[in-house]
Amino acid sequence: MKKHEAAGESTKNGTVTGQWIKKPAPRTSKTHQDYWKSKVVRRSYRGSDGEMVTPPEYSVRMRHMKGDVWFNLHTASVASASIKARD
Repeated sequence: MKKHEAAGESTKNGTVTGQWIKKPAPRTSKTHQDYWKSKVVRRSYRGSDGEMVTPPEYSVRMRHMKGDVWFNLHTASVASASIKARD
């Protein structure tokens, strides 16, 4: 047995065998509220006086057939907004 084989290295490519490869964390599905937490936002707009206004309510954007529609979720809580967006 060769020296590098005894240490657990492959003779073909020189890498250590038996190493663990980290798998990416599983994604949450669209039916889970955590998926929607990153999708809800507070939309800003320019008021009549020219100042930027950010309302306390969250909104979510839905896309269908190349069209975008924003839905106001009528809540200031991220948790409840993500549940409403999911539903």
